[in-house]
Amino acid sequence: MLKINGLRRCGTDLSRASVLLLAVLGLYALLAFVYRPGIVDSIENPVSTDFFKFYLSGKRMLGNEVSMYSSLSSDEGRAALCRDKKAYASPNNFVGDGYFIEFECLSPNLNPPFFNVMMAACAKLGIREAILAWSLAGLGLIFLALIPLSCLMPQWGVVGVSVVAFAIFAYGPTKLSFDLGQVTPLLMFLYTWSWWLARRRWQISAGVLIGLMVAIKPFFAIVFPLAAAMRYWRYFGAALTTLSVSVVIGLGAGGWASYKDYSSLAGKIDWLDATWNASIMGFGVRLIYALDGLGFSTAIAFVFMVAGMFGVVFTAYRVMNASATADERLAADALYALLVPVALLLSPLGWVYYFPLLVLPWLMGYKALTCFEGGRWIRIIWWAVPVLTAFYKPLERASRLMPIDLIFGVSAIDFYVLFIVFCVLCTVFLRGDIEFAVRYLGGDVKKLSPQNRPPYWRRMG
Repeated sequence: MLKINGLRRCGTDLSRASVLLLAVLGLYALLAFVYRPGIVDSIENPVSTDFFKFYLSGKRMLGNEVSMYSSLSSDEGRAALCRDKKAYASPNNFVGDGYFIEFECLSPNLNPPFFNVMMAACAKLGIREAILAWSLAGLGLIFLALIPLSCLMPQWGVVGVSVVAFAIFAYGPTKLSFDLGQVTPLLMFLYTWSWWLARRRWQISAGVLIGLMVAIKPFFAIVFPLAAAMRYWRYFGAALTTLSVSVVIGLGAGGWASYKDYSSLAGKIDWLDATWNASIMGFGVRLIYALDGLGFSTAIAFVFMVAGMFGVVFTAYRVMNASATADERLAADALYALLVPVALLLSPLGWVYYFPLLVLPWLMGYKALTCFEGGRWIRIIWWAVPVLTAFYKPLERASRLMPIDLIFGVSAIDFYVLFIVFCVLCTVFLRGDIEFAVRYLGGDVKKLSPQNRPPYWRRMG
């Protein structure tokens, strides 16, 4: 690994005043989110529909049911999940534990058995207490996830860090995640702290956290080939060991039947065309509907999906392979900057409520763009990423929208933004020269000696 000496060490940039102000903002966000109608409409009518899936699967596990999973989108599945509470499930309404929530159906729980083991603590509570505890924990995890981000913006000071903190809590997909009771806050905590540890060369600790992230959401397993391309072998081994332990825990709690049912459910996903799905596959499926409606051959959409996925994998591999010889902090930033965009683009379901995870790649991209001469206009355009994705967009199926809307309408914005984020990050980390590296890491370019230029930067500069 190339070492660039004399640069500021990340970790001392967060002053006591920043911590205090972040704590105040965290308290404000806690009050604003927990006691607003979005999370608990009223004590008798919680609206966190996705959390119901996690909670009920956890209850089945605690009840030693044959399977933690049932087809929650069917009446029989809902009735089975509510049996322990002697609840009643009708075709269009769900009644459980004395609560009434109105929606057409619950979609299947697509989290692995290990996650259901994690939900056992919540499942021991009543649904009212469980939702409140989950929401409070989520707010705390996001607050803790903000702390390592200050390493990327020491020059912003207390005000800048506080503005970023407030923006994350006010971000539309963050609100959506809390409305649904999703796992994004937990993922954000694991992701940002794993990056912080990797930047400090604590690869084993970073690998453990990223392994937990993969254990909760398997589509982040793309980190394994990315880490292998960078020759992060200790990191790779720690992540793989953590994932293996999580599988063993899941097997111990639910047996082979739980994984069999989980695989079966994962193979029956029929909502790829939903407008909240920002992945290549999601846009490709919507493109099939659009081309069919316009009278064009749908083969174009299949070619797009295959070419798009191959292009993303190949380009990400190139960046990781080139970054293997860079300064360790720059290499860690390249890995974590691409991890979330690549994972969401390649996943069958790149839901927009995972977009709060993009705060770290966005900050890295903004910092990188400030290191290029003439990058002012690109930085201004870069601000369009949070702006265009910040607002709520109704969840629609492709069959309900006009063909042109599927390609150029609001339903396609999230995919385009995610793809642009990936392209910009690949460009800055692949094309940066030695001067870029020194500026990015906080060094003085004037003190740079041409004789110290390493082979990697000669090759890529």
